[in-house]
Amino acid sequence: MFDSQALDSFRKSGEIVAKLRKDVPVMVKPGVQALRICDELEQKMRDQGGKPAFPVNVGINEVAAHYTSPPGDTLTIPSGCLAKIDFGVQVDGYVTDTSVTVCFEPRLEPLVQAADEALGNAIRAFRPGVKLSYTRESPSRTLAG
Repeated sequence: MFDSQALDSFRKSGEIVAKLRKDVPVMVKPGVQALRICDELEQKMRDQGGKPAFPVNVGINEVAAHYTSPPGDTLTIPSGCLAKIDFGVQVDGYVTDTSVTVCFEPRLEPLVQAADEALGNAIRAFRPGVKLSYTRESPSRTLAG
């Protein structure tokens, strides 16, 4: 499937993503411009030996994903919001990606916890021999109760 160089690149990319996931909640605060978050996160990728796999996406409230700040964007993180930061790192063309949700509205925290639980169950469902359709259905089963 993959040679040792490819696996090393995937590992390095994954290590960078894991480190940056810890930085995101510190970077994302009410009043901070989305473009600043994007620029800082992409620079941190480069500083650690990776490259952005795609532009960092910032979703606020009902924008679930895929909002990319254009040049000069003035969008800021509002107080009382749910902010989703989606980013990917590539090393030698091998990509890992993730997203981080930061909640600034206590009444939405159960939603974040339910999504985290569903994701955890989906990840645990991945193992040799398990059909991909089963892992796709796992979050729905979790959220349905």
